[in-house]
Amino acid sequence: MSDFFYVIINGIPIKSECNSYLQIIDTTYKKF
Repeated sequence: MSDFFYVIINGIPIKSECNSYLQIIDTTYKKF
């Protein structure tokens, strides 16, 4: 996956493209 993800942490969207980072917080992330 090379798509950009916006990880929502405490209501703050954080752009990230690291899959391992998304796996840690896969409970609150949205794909745009």
